[in-house]
Amino acid sequence: AIKRSQAKLSRALKKNITLQRHAITRRDLHSYVELDAQFHELNSFFSGSDRILDMNRTLMRHMLRFRTQALYMMETASRSLRGHEKILQAIERSDAESAVAMLEEHLNSAKDDILYYEGRFIGPRELGDEPLYDFGMPNAGCTRIEYS
Repeated sequence: AIKRSQAKLSRALKKNITLQRHAITRRDLHSYVELDAQFHELNSFFSGSDRILDMNRTLMRHMLRFRTQALYMMETASRSLRGHEKILQAIERSDAESAVAMLEEHLNSAKDDILYYEGRFIGPRELGDEPLYDFGMPNAGCTRIEYS
């Protein structure tokens, strides 16, 4: 996407990130979730590859429930926005290698947030707030343990 249309991509992402900041400032996480999806759609669209665009849409559709739950926490949404800003900075410098590295970092962070949210303990703080581990796999087997 950087090589094909760096200026257009940069403008579109900058506008999207501005709207993301406003949504977070207003604590409007519903709008933020939509803008987050648009951010990734823009990157896929400007790649010029129908295959990448289709893959992104398929992944977004499958991950919607998990992403929505994780992004409905201010801390997670703010971390996601910081990742988007790093990606944009690399794109503005026309630094494709750095943009890919920042994208990978952002996606790994999102994956960790989803696993953390889906596998967290719900209950007294002294019981911990770490992801569940079952058979050595994060989030394997169950997603919640609730204590009353």
